[in-house]
Amino acid sequence: MKSEQRLISTGERPPFICPHCDGVLEYVSAGVVYPYRHDLADRMFWRCLPCKAWVPADASTGMPVGTVADAVVRALREEVWTSLAALARRRAERSQMPPAEAMLKGRDWLGSQLGIDVPFNRHHLTLEQCRRAKIILAQFIHRNKVHG
Repeated sequence: MKSEQRLISTGERPPFICPHCDGVLEYVSAGVVYPYRHDLADRMFWRCLPCKAWVPADASTGMPVGTVADAVVRALREEVWTSLAALARRRAERSQMPPAEAMLKGRDWLGSQLGIDVPFNRHHLTLEQCRRAKIILAQFIHRNKVHG
């Protein structure tokens, strides 16, 4: 049985509600939200069709890994994560620390700056948190004269 049919065939109704429109989220395959991303073929997502918002599902539980995000929030989350990953790579190179450890430390630091319980991932960031994170990262880069 296909994963995307799991909830339908068991008669279950998705229990997740869109925070933007209060609509019921759909459990869909990655091809529905990312038709050209063949690397995500085995992934599932929770999607709000009216809002065009989605979030990945956990591979083992099927639970959302954060909150659904529209195109604006998805783009901001990606910008924040890209900046944080670049800083983590630099820290790893400079301190001879494994890259994954540097990223975890960066996530913990950014989370504490935002007042978010750690650990967290980009899929938990709200629009306002993304905006604040971009400012925090830009200030850090400026203060520490970090260059690309």
